[in-house]
Amino acid sequence: ADVQQAAQKAGLRPGDMVRINVWRNPELSGDIVVDVDSTLRHPMYREVRAAGRPTSEVVGMVRTVLRKYEVEPQFVLEPLFRIV
Repeated sequence: ADVQQAAQKAGLRPGDMVRINVWRNPELSGDIVVDVDSTLRHPMYREVRAAGRPTSEVVGMVRTVLRKYEVEPQFVLEPLFRIV
């Protein structure tokens, strides 16, 4: 758990993934890789610059994207850190 907490404070890095589950919206859900340019490798989330940011900030950016499609999007974002 300590490694996980340290990783969350440091933020996501390229090669890490986020698991996004959008309620009743499988096409916006999935395990998405943080690309080398720090964005999420998914057509709907390309504008989300995830690398180096705390999870709470990434959640806010994903919420902004989802608000283009739903007024009050309901989703869960789970960081999946690569353990090296």
